[in-house]
Amino acid sequence: MHLMHASWGIHPRPGKDTTAGLATRRAPIPERLVIPLSQHTGVPCKPLVKPKQEVVRGEMIGDVDALITAPVHASIAGTVEKIEPRPHSSGAFSPSVVLTPRDSPLPAATAVRSIDVGLALPPDEIRSIARSAGIVGMGGAGFPTHVKLSPPPPKKVEVCVLNGAECEPFLTADHRIMLERSAEVLDGMRLIMHALGAASGIIGVEDNKLDAAHAMAAAVERAGERAIRVQIVHTRYPQGAEKTLIQTLTGREVPSGGLPADVGVLVSNVGTAAAVRDAVCDGTPLIERVVTVAGGAVGKPANLLALVGTPIRVLLDECGWMPGRTQRVILGGPLMGAAIHDLDIPVTKTTSGILALTNDELHASAEYPCIGCGRCVQACPMHLVPSTLAKLCKLGREAKAKDAGLLDCFECGSCAYGCPAKIPLVHWLRVGKASLRRNKAA
Repeated sequence: MHLMHASWGIHPRPGKDTTAGLATRRAPIPERLVIPLSQHTGVPCKPLVKPKQEVVRGEMIGDVDALITAPVHASIAGTVEKIEPRPHSSGAFSPSVVLTPRDSPLPAATAVRSIDVGLALPPDEIRSIARSAGIVGMGGAGFPTHVKLSPPPPKKVEVCVLNGAECEPFLTADHRIMLERSAEVLDGMRLIMHALGAASGIIGVEDNKLDAAHAMAAAVERAGERAIRVQIVHTRYPQGAEKTLIQTLTGREVPSGGLPADVGVLVSNVGTAAAVRDAVCDGTPLIERVVTVAGGAVGKPANLLALVGTPIRVLLDECGWMPGRTQRVILGGPLMGAAIHDLDIPVTKTTSGILALTNDELHASAEYPCIGCGRCVQACPMHLVPSTLAKLCKLGREAKAKDAGLLDCFECGSCAYGCPAKIPLVHWLRVGKASLRRNKAA
């Protein structure tokens, strides 16, 4: 587990010390759950239930006949109150199933098959189970896992990478999953490798969570897995980004506009791997996830196991939220997360964190003209020139920005973080991408 370094990126204040040592505990069950029918990349689901209908925990309540989609399920037994558009983490309104829980304890998971039986299943059946369970990438992108496990021919995945870097400041959900469910995470990785026919696997963990790396290494040793190894990587943001982690761990560079499968690699989040194991071995769909609640305006930071559909406000109140100190509430991490204005927005499959940040933590400052220092270039993991791209997008020359690599930017925010002039570089790159999308649609 020797340390691997990278030459790009930034070193923001970690902010993980408040929750890294806190064991995950279950969040309270709210009086009403709002379960969006779109919690994934791809086609939104259509409702399979009607108002006043009784549902049981884990019952499929939304699906659609499309390849790139993922069904949604009831996260608790209860009654469908209504189906209507509700505020969504995307900033828009999304059709959602509003569910009133019944007064009943959450049932314990019951194994339907052992991991050895699961590993004997045909790859197509593992993909089918992942789809039926509604599993998506839990690192933030929300791409349907069953599609990811089906690379188009002639592409062949040789190396499976499990992403345990969790490079965003404040967030420790993946850290706790690796500590508390290391065996389940490993079993999920073995199932993913079996579905892909991958010959080897690498679990990448940053060196600021060595206890998690050792927990995963111990799980690998107990299982006698010779094809899987744990690799410690240097703590640097955005180490956990898919393409950067691939290059750090394997030395392979995903081509511009390409996918990891183009270089024989697949990357999955540690939470996603645990969800695959739960679906295959316990028959449990993706209906809950670990969420880090932190920030200077939170009195009792925590890692909470929350039901999908739980309003953000419920988790903040559970953790001693102080509205008077709150300057901004962010879903996800402070660099790639999204600020929200409505605390009734629910937890979805991709909600990794809820941060209530103070003015001091946001480091708000006035914008100044670019001085050409090159810090944004040094920080960019995709080797772009963000200052030039931002200028082009600001001038409405997004076509030229595209030629200069605009679409290779995955909006990690490293450039804006390191800019001494405090220019909102990522904002202008997003404006340029949105303009390209409008022009393409027209």
